[in-house]
This record gives sequence, C-alpha cells and structure tokens, in this order.
Amino acid sequence: MNRYSKQIKLEGFGTEAQEKLANAKVLVIGAGGLGCPAITYLASAGIGIIGIVDHDLVEENNLPRQPLYSTQDIGKPKAVIASGKAQKLNPDAKIITWQTRITPDNALKIIKDFDLVLDCTDNYEARYLINDACVILDKPWIYGAVEAWEGQLATFNFLQSDRAKTPTYRCIFPEPDLEALSCNDLGVIGTMPGTIGILQANEAIKAITGVGKITKGLLLVNLQANSFQTIKIPRNEGAISKIKTLKTDYSGLENIAHEQITIQQIQGNRDKYYIIDIREAYELDEKPFPMANKHVPMGDLIQNGFDFDSGISYILVCASGARSLLTVKKLKGTNPEIDILSLDGGVN
Repeated sequence: MNRYSKQIKLEGFGTEAQEKLANAKVLVIGAGGLGCPAITYLASAGIGIIGIVDHDLVEENNLPRQPLYSTQDIGKPKAVIASGKAQKLNPDAKIITWQTRITPDNALKIIKDFDLVLDCTDNYEARYLINDACVILDKPWIYGAVEAWEGQLATFNFLQSDRAKTPTYRCIFPEPDLEALSCNDLGVIGTMPGTIGILQANEAIKAITGVGKITKGLLLVNLQANSFQTIKIPRNEGAISKIKTLKTDYSGLENIAHEQITIQQIQGNRDKYYIIDIREAYELDEKPFPMANKHVPMGDLIQNGFDFDSGISYILVCASGARSLLTVKKLKGTNPEIDILSLDGGVN
C-alpha cells in the first residue's frame, strides 16, 4: 500500500477505497488524446483490471496531445504501447487490449465484463454505440469530448446513492448531430484532451470508491477563458426506453451509409469516380492524397459551388470523413440530383 499512501491518507478514502480500486474493472475505449491521460491516471491510481480498445497506430501529429507515446512509437499500435506503459505504472494491474474498433458486433461482448467504461473516442458513431451498449448492459460510463479550447464531461447511466440514475447521452442528444466535427477537422490545443482525460479518470475514481461527488449534469470546460460550467440534464426515460438493440436502434446512423463509400469500394473502380479533396492546403502538404483529381477547400466548395457534371460520380475527401459527409449533405440539399459520396474515414 506504500505506492498509494498519499491518496489513502485522504479524508474519507483510506484502505477501503484503495481496495475498491484494486478490485475494479475499467474499460477505456480510445487510446488517443483523452485515453492517454485517462489510462495513465487509472493505472497510477491502482485500478486492478484495465481494458484498452483502439485500432489506430501512433502518428507524428498525435504526439503533442498524446504523451504516452514518443517519436520511437510512430507506426506502432496505440493499444499495445499504451498497455505497456500502463503495466509499468502499475505492475500489479491486469491490462487487456483489443486492437480493433468498437462496433455493433463486438461492443456488448467487450463491455459486459467491466464495471465502468470511459469513452475516449473522437466520433459520434462510437459515442452512441457506447451509450446504447451501456444502457443495454446497465453499465455506467464516463463521456469526454474536446474541440479547439473547449471540452465536455459527464458520467452517464450511473446509479447514485439515492438510487436515482444519472442521464444518458441520448437524454442530451437523442439523435446524432451530423454537423459535429472531430478534433481531426477542427483542431485542438494539446492541453484540452489532457484536462478532460484526467477529469474522466477522476470521475472514475469517485464512481468506484464513492468518495466525492460525481458530475450530475454536463460539465463544460473552456481553457481559453478558464471557465467551468455545469448544465443540469434530466433523465429522459422515453429516449432511453427506445434503446433495445445496437443494430436496430443505433440512432439511425445506418441512414448515412448511402452517402458514404469506403476506400475498398473505390479500389478496382477508380476510373468511375472524380475525387475532390476538400481539406485545407496545409493538410495536403502534411498528408497527400494522390487519388484526388482536384483540390477545393470545403469553404470554397460550399460558398462558391462547383460545376458538377450530371454524368459523373463524385467523391469528397477530408481528414476523417466528417467534413466531407457534412458537405455532401449540404450540396445534395440544394441539388439532390448530384451523384456525390463521402469517403468513409477520410484520408486518415
């Protein structure tokens, strides 16, 4: 217990709370900007079993906001590197990894054996999937999201001491906001995911030990203005009751499939498509996409338009697929006859 002596000395904590941490099983989905600090502090706090889910590889532009990784880790699986670092921080912990995306096919199987889930992803598809899986399995989960200088935090579906549960993500956002972009598209200050990730770990420690008060609404953090605000969110039982299965009630995300295309579908049919890269010029320099026929930044494409040919199939490409999907929707809203799709997942 000497390793954890500082937190054991806290009033109301003691060895009992430390033992709760040692017996806890916490799943972290996403080992990126939010996951790095969350995993670091969960392992350091003495969590007994930590699960890590991430399909991605370390990239150079991850390093300013993902301090678990170093230059030598570029190109290596995040889940593997994060697992090794966590094991060094807590040699007594059991670290379990999945080098995969969280999907409707694997979510219930992965989540079911954990006490608590941390959503450290950066996209709305995963967020709704995690929410719905946790509701079905009756698991609490801790939400974190960042963009630019701002972040959000909430502890969802958590059974409180008064036997009342906190709200779920669908109580705030019943359906996906397709205009919500990831930090790949909007940018983010490196300290922002660090702040929210640490707050997620802190919420997990409080939820497991019962020491302290968890967030009962949506915490809004703005590091540029140094402001913290909590918005009260009522639990919407109507929205929650609609969550039956992942595949049939997954927020209608399947409805966007007809506006997307995968890189695998393009390969072998390359001559069929005219590809427009809508990223900014500096993004092209950082990560070229040779398959593109033309470069037109998103803002220019929406404001100034483009001479679309009715006999050509177009594909829009951005970094993660969020901007291109949004642009497809805007363009088809004014001209539904355009044969245009978004590259799922983007250049990344």
